[in-house]
Amino acid sequence: DRLQTVVVDGDNTDLAAGLRLAGAVLNDDTKRRIVVVSDGRPTVGDALSEADRLAERGVQIDYVPLDLTVGADAAVVSLAGPDSVAEGEAVALVATIESTVQQPALVSLLRDGVAIESVDILLEPGRTSVTLRDPQPDSGLASYDVTVDVALDERPQNDVARTAVRVEGTAGVLVVEGATGAADTLVNALAAGGIDVDEVSVLDTPSLDRLAGYSSIVLVDVDAEDLSELQMTSIVSATRDLGVGLVTIGGPQSFGMGQYRDSLLESVLPVISDVLDPRRRRTVAQVLAIDTSESMGECHCAEGFTDTSRLPGGVTKTDIARAGAVRAIDALHADDEVGVLGIDTEARWLIDLQRVPSADVVNAGLSTVTPAGQTDLSDSLTTAAEALRQSNAGLKHIILFSDGFTQPGALANLADDAADLLEEGITVSVVATGEGAARELEPIAVAGGGRFYPGRDLTRIPEILVQESVIASRSFINEGDFLPTITGLSPVTQGLTATPSLFGFVATTAQPSATTLLTIGDEEDPLLATWQAGLGRSTAFTSDAGMRWGQAWADWDGYVDFWSTLVRDTFPQFSAGNVRTVVDGDELRIVADPADTDTARIDAVVTDPAGFTRTVQLARTATGTFEGSVRLERPGAHAVSASVVTAEGASGLGSDVASLSYSAEYRTTGVDIAVLEQLSEATGGRGGIDAAQAFDGAGLAPGRSVMRLTTLLLALAALA
Repeated sequence: DRLQTVVVDGDNTDLAAGLRLAGAVLNDDTKRRIVVVSDGRPTVGDALSEADRLAERGVQIDYVPLDLTVGADAAVVSLAGPDSVAEGEAVALVATIESTVQQPALVSLLRDGVAIESVDILLEPGRTSVTLRDPQPDSGLASYDVTVDVALDERPQNDVARTAVRVEGTAGVLVVEGATGAADTLVNALAAGGIDVDEVSVLDTPSLDRLAGYSSIVLVDVDAEDLSELQMTSIVSATRDLGVGLVTIGGPQSFGMGQYRDSLLESVLPVISDVLDPRRRRTVAQVLAIDTSESMGECHCAEGFTDTSRLPGGVTKTDIARAGAVRAIDALHADDEVGVLGIDTEARWLIDLQRVPSADVVNAGLSTVTPAGQTDLSDSLTTAAEALRQSNAGLKHIILFSDGFTQPGALANLADDAADLLEEGITVSVVATGEGAARELEPIAVAGGGRFYPGRDLTRIPEILVQESVIASRSFINEGDFLPTITGLSPVTQGLTATPSLFGFVATTAQPSATTLLTIGDEEDPLLATWQAGLGRSTAFTSDAGMRWGQAWADWDGYVDFWSTLVRDTFPQFSAGNVRTVVDGDELRIVADPADTDTARIDAVVTDPAGFTRTVQLARTATGTFEGSVRLERPGAHAVSASVVTAEGASGLGSDVASLSYSAEYRTTGVDIAVLEQLSEATGGRGGIDAAQAFDGAGLAPGRSVMRLTTLLLALAALA
């Protein structure tokens, strides 16, 4: 038997999962009991719900308290500050520090990672409060950390706490630039319009707690593939859950060309990144040229690693190619044509170019793929092109999938072949596997007028192949001379009588509930569309900001006013009132103060760093405020929004950002007997026991099983 190493996540305790697993292995025809050995401090999951399910099956829970006594340690358990301050006003923050022993400590305050103040204090056993001040915070959302530095520190993970304070001032806008220089003209225009602008590259898109400090986020020709999962989740949460505006501006790597289709980002956009009108769809003949050489039989490794990282039984690049080919073919229309070319020492057809075949034909062809031999890509494009020339399809496209391990000089020759094919109207895209000669493959896609995908993420490759099939069968980019048409009234279009021409745009489809303010082109595609995405307003402009298609707009007298008005139109709009949060340990307390004293109900939505949401109905207190609390499970920034709920619907009251600095696993408290006792009582268990009592079956109900006697009686009759 292979020895497997179990990696234990020390950051969390999931009692619910443990109870669920234990219950699954217990047979109903035996006496059953689960003994929980724990400190009673679960940090994730709903253990009580699992206990209720076990009780229905007659399974009892006992517990043995596990007292993992913490030695000398100090922890920052909370950091409280004002919800907001006026511009120029100092910020005072109160840190609560819990220590198990008396010891000196250095407590430091940092704003956005820069030290502001440090004080020396003497910690007594228990809790000590200390006030720190930031005398001159910048406008926007200031992100604060408080750290404690002590000599006796058993758990350094709990030495920091975070919070954010909104500093009122000039509204700020974050511009995220997808290509160098794409946003220069826009940034200058917004500044001329009196808007404070911070400009960053896609890679530098900040976390949720920083995004919350802006009035709007502007994405300029951003490819969704360049955003990390956390960055995309943060942008969506900032708009949907915190009310930060979102403006998405087009370009050659945005919307349908930038993999927005079916993404989390698309869920908050007023346009769908696809052309849904079947009359506008052109038939496509597509060849998937798949490297089937021996190197493709190795693992798909992350960039910067070698195949030595492969685990036995891991997914190979050939497996990925099969899965991706199946999904890519499935994404094509029945009238399209597709062929699959296998390439090792030679190019051979696994599936001849034909109208999209049945699943049986596809599976049979792909099942013959066995990684073997060397890689000779030299004839791959010419062989595919010979078949494509016989097709009458409106679009002809080749997707090359390879790790690039081939003869020196072969890739340069392939780029020349791709350039020649482009002149014939045959385009070439390349999907690499993240290692090998991945970057050397990119010039082939550039020369072939297609797209290049580095393929760093194994799980994304089948999705990328589907995306590439969709792009190949759509005319997303439209270039020419176009004049916009006004189709809706808003602050942006009011008073707009004429604009210069635009020389291109990305075709999209307006969301059913979006308002289309400007259209463009013969098919009246949306140029400017807007809608309410949760608490935030999201607007899409499908041409660019002036670098390529909007060059005539950059010299237009109305350019500054148009863009300043458009961006301001997305700024947050809340009802009168405010929302504030306090984090103590892993408990989040939410306080909402509506201006309307007749408010009957307020709901809060808490979105964790992974994008999961929970709704908390706040209760009215004697003072007329509304309060509620919830336990936080994931460390990081949480978006908290509150809405006034009436019979007519919900209206946003306000939002805040709450940060859980570390898992409750690292708190200094000991055993929580109350939690363990609650689990035991819910199932009729004995409560706390000694370890020796774990296998005492006295008092347990016998198990039951049901047997159909008909078969048994017939068998006995036959024996008689």
